[in-house]
Formats: sequence, structure tokens, C-alpha cells
Amino acid sequence: MGKYAILDTNIFLHYDVLNIDWCKELESNEVEIIVCSTVLRELDKKKSDGSQKISERATKNLSMIESLNSSKEELRKNVKLSVSIKEPYIDWKHYGLDSSLNDDRILGFVIERENADDVLITNDSTPRIKGREIGMSVIKLSCKMLPDPKSEERKELERMKTQMQKLQNKIPDLSIQLHSEETKDDPPKFTIKVVQDLSTGQIEEMASKKEQGLDITSSPPASNILTLTIDIPALTIDIPEYQSDVKKYLDSYKTYLAAKNRTEQELSTALKMDFALSCERAPAEDVYCYIEFPQGFEIFKQSDLPEMPSEPVPPKPRTPLKKILDRKPTSMLLPYNFPSLVSPIPENNVNVDFNSNVIEVEIKKINHGFRIPFDVAYVKIPSLKDAKNFEISYTIHASNLDEPKQAKIPVIIEKIE
Repeated sequence: MGKYAILDTNIFLHYDVLNIDWCKELESNEVEIIVCSTVLRELDKKKSDGSQKISERATKNLSMIESLNSSKEELRKNVKLSVSIKEPYIDWKHYGLDSSLNDDRILGFVIERENADDVLITNDSTPRIKGREIGMSVIKLSCKMLPDPKSEERKELERMKTQMQKLQNKIPDLSIQLHSEETKDDPPKFTIKVVQDLSTGQIEEMASKKEQGLDITSSPPASNILTLTIDIPALTIDIPEYQSDVKKYLDSYKTYLAAKNRTEQELSTALKMDFALSCERAPAEDVYCYIEFPQGFEIFKQSDLPEMPSEPVPPKPRTPLKKILDRKPTSMLLPYNFPSLVSPIPENNVNVDFNSNVIEVEIKKINHGFRIPFDVAYVKIPSLKDAKNFEISYTIHASNLDEPKQAKIPVIIEKIE
């Protein structure tokens, strides 16, 4: 006579049911595996309520149960499988069981069958203890379990993590740095010195001091004039003409002071900024950087900034001889075109464009571990009242960057009144 094996749900989830030697485990020549409705419900729930591995095992076993139950084929030699959808109706309190617990419902199913050849197979301690107390035959499988799903998931997670790290190492880590001459650390710091307007009185006072240094109010000593006039007339100083030259010089000097004051005010809010792009982990190709300043800021190249006016040269006393010597000679040389000694500039790897408050940079390629500086930018703050801490936003694109990198650079402004 054969044995009837009633399996709990975990046997299907943690063992390879198809390859177990059931006859050996139950010490019987013939075995029929009975799948009750409680196990079917639990397996169906595990399809969507468990881990990926458990879900796969539940799905696989349900398909196998359905197929064997329909075909009536043997699971293996002398081993059959059948399904019983009959729900247990027993005196739950009499047996000390709870009908709401799945393990107890499987025990109730075995009790209701009243078959001495039934064997409950479970590797869980609680249903084994309860079953033996009730008087039913209960065994624990001696064969090897399937790999722990949680352990497999951990290994898969580690594998994916390692793979992700390898992929990350192939993606360049790009960043933009801003260098300040005042500080080598982050955040960069810039100092703005406030330049006050020069009043007309201040300009006149400065011109007066310059005039005193020229000493045009006193004539050369009489003895000298007499000596120069008598002995060497050509070396006599022409004082009236010198005084006229000084007057013209002082007028131009005042104009220079006013222009210099305006230019200094203009340049006081122009910050010199040196940007560079750094590349780590892997080379980057077809790089595009978009650096944006707050609205109202303007970006210039050094050549676009206003030039500081040149201070006029003070006049010197002139003599008739000096006038002759000061005449510029007429050149009789014919023009000659010298050959160019500058080699043609090769196509550059970096292209920088300044546009209003935006810097756009294109770089064909940057190698791992390299730092590429951009053209020096002069960033003009709208006004002195706007001279306060601000942020620069940047976005970096690259053909081998999975997604654009966005970040901000904080800038510290120190204003000196």
C-alpha cells in the first residue's frame, strides 16, 4: 500500500519537488502527493507578494500542479500528484486549531481525511509539533533545499552593484572650477573697492599740485639768461611759450583725471574670473558647458573693457635750438613687407563664446585627469548696490555622459568703501 504526502506551501517554495525521491523520503513503493486548496491559495499569493525568486518558484509550481492534475501523468516513477479543493470542516476548538491560520487549515485538511496512510510533510517546527500532538504522521525532508532566495538576491544585488560601479567608472566626472587670485579655497572670493566721484574742486586741487611741481611762475636766474643770451642766443629759454605749453598741459591733465576717475569706477565692478573644466574617471568627448550668471550681469573679454587713459606728459622748457632738434625727420625709406614669422594657428580643441550673462564652452575632447582652462572672463556687476554674494549656475553635456551635470558655484563679494 502506498503513502499520501500532504505538502505544506514552503515545500513547493524551498525544494525542487520534481527531483525529490519521494518513495525514499516516505519509505514507500508508491506515493501520491495531495495539494490542498490552502496551498494553492498561498502559492497564488506568492506569485505577486514575494521576492522575485519566490515569485518565480510559485509560478513554476502552480503550472506544474495544473499540468499533472489535468494529465494524470506521473510526477516521476511511482509518484503521482493530485489536487483536492475540499475545504476542511472540523471542530477547530476540539483540536486546538485556528481556522484563520494557513498551517492549521492544512492540519485540518489532514484530520478530515482520516487516512492512516497520510503523511504531513513540512520543515516548519510549529505544524510538526501540532501534528504529532494530534496523532498524525509528520516528517521533515532529508534532501537538500534550494538556495536561499534572500542569499541569491543579495548576490544578485552585489553583482549589479559591481556592474554599476564598472559602468560608473566609464562615465566621466566633469566639474567646473572658478579660480580667484584672492583665495585658493572654495568658495572663491573677490574684493570690490568703491571709487568715489572726483569733484571739480578736487580735480582743480590735483592740477594745482601738478602745476607747482613744474615751477613756471619764476624765470631762470638773470645771470643765466644774460649769459645764454649774450654767449649762446640759441640756448635762451622761451618762457612765454613754455607757460603756454604748461597751460595746455594742465587743461589736458584735468581732462585725464576726470576720464581716469570714470574708467576706475567702470572697472571697479568688473571681476576677473578664471574658469577651468576638470575631468575625472574617464575621458570626455563632445563636451558643452553652459555657465550662467544672474540677470543683469555682463561678461566681457579683456579687449572689450574700457582702457585706462594715458597721463599726458608735462612740457619741458624749449629753446630755439631744441625746437630745431625736435623736428621730426622726413623718412625717405620705401615701405617693405616683412614675411610673417608666425605659424598658422591649428584648429583649437576649445571654443569659448561670451554672450550677455552666459559663457558657452565647447571642447572636442578632454582626457581623464586633465584640467582645461577657458579664456579669462571679466564679469561686470550691474552696480555697486548689486555687489553682494551670488551664485553661478552651470550645466555640462557630453556625448558619453548619461545625463547632463548641473551644479552651482557660490561667489563671495567683499566691498571696501
